Amino acid sequence: MFRDFLERTGVIPASAPAQPAPAPQARRLPLQTLVLNEAKNVVLDSNGNGTVQIGPAKANERWRVRTVAVSTSTAVKVPTASVYTGYLAPGNLIGGTYTGSNDSTDVDVELGPGSFLTVQWTGGDAGARATVSIYGDRLVRSW
Repeated sequence: MFRDFLERTGVIPASAPAQPAPAPQARRLPLQTLVLNEAKNVVLDSNGNGTVQIGPAKANERWRVRTVAVSTSTAVKVPTASVYTGYLAPGNLIGGTYTGSNDSTDVDVELGPGSFLTVQWTGGDAGARATVSIYGDRLVRSW
């Protein structure tokens, strides 16, 4: 009834569709799940401290991190290791260990492009190589 009025008064042409065409749905690209096994290391400074950042570098990739393992090449002084999402800030702490020379912690965090984990060792042997290894799922969208 209202449509008839609009057509007679010339507001809409008689041939105009009754309903607008639905917006096309965004096409979802297939998601492939691969094994995540990445590592990064740093040489501890003269105070036995060091920091690394690790995360996905590709725009089509997300990481679902399940385990973070830490180790050092020497352990006369046993360092602590703390794991943060993003930058070092108390509110970003998600795990850690008092035995940063050889230990692991379970986490459940998903990282997208531009996000990362920061691992900080404190109180270790100066010059020791500290390594973080992360395990979980690598979620990759095929282009």
